Amino acid sequence: MSMGSGGMDEYQRLIAERAAAQKRKRTIFGVVLAVALVAGGYWWKQQKDKKAGAQRILDAAGHFAEKDKTEMGAFWSCTFGSDIDIGMLSSAQQIQQKIEGAYFTQQKTFSDHLTNECVPKLERARGAMGALAGDMAPELKPSLDKYVAALPRMQTGLEVEFMTGVREKCGPLVQTVDKEGKPSPSKTFKANTKKLSEDPQRLLDALDYCAKRSRKGKKVLDLEDFLTAAGDYMEARGELVQTARETAAKIEGKPMPQPKAAGGAGPAPQE
Repeated sequence: MSMGSGGMDEYQRLIAERAAAQKRKRTIFGVVLAVALVAGGYWWKQQKDKKAGAQRILDAAGHFAEKDKTEMGAFWSCTFGSDIDIGMLSSAQQIQQKIEGAYFTQQKTFSDHLTNECVPKLERARGAMGALAGDMAPELKPSLDKYVAALPRMQTGLEVEFMTGVREKCGPLVQTVDKEGKPSPSKTFKANTKKLSEDPQRLLDALDYCAKRSRKGKKVLDLEDFLTAAGDYMEARGELVQTARETAAKIEGKPMPQPKAAGGAGPAPQE
């Protein structure tokens, strides 16, 4: 049986429509696939950028913590007389106890030890930690500024007032002595000598009284200014690392980490 011309035309039309429908499906599928690939690529790039941004913050905090451990660790070891991780201490009072313990092991030389050996280490640490400011992540800059600002106050509070007076007043006098000239005593030299020689026992009693008051009133030095600055140092130290953890978590959309105990901030976690 042969198909008429009308039937053949209808058959060809159906074939053409079916081919067109399949083509449209392939086109739509291709567009959907392309959109999915673009969206997936964009999402992947976003995640990659977030992870890189978070890691940048953590790396900056990790570098800070490592530098603090090296530079300030040398100062604390010198001051305490032993290698102690400052992160294990939680308050300025514990710092004072460590310093007092170090003092009682070398009472006669402790003041000179602080001035001649420990303070120079603190000065070097000030320079090294201050140099981090140029490359520090903006999110961590406020904490670093607070940290760096505490260091010179620690140094000022630690330096012995007597030694400061010697450097500022006595030193220049010695340097400007006329070695060729004939030295002459001060106008009050005789009067002072007479007062000291008239009653030596009275002088000894006075010195003994002062020594007893000194031992009773303050065991080491007047560390109030130093301890206040050291408290700010410990707070800023922990604050910087905690800020890094929180900022990194926020960037990646993760839960906020719980803050660590005061003074116990260690290196930022590396991911």
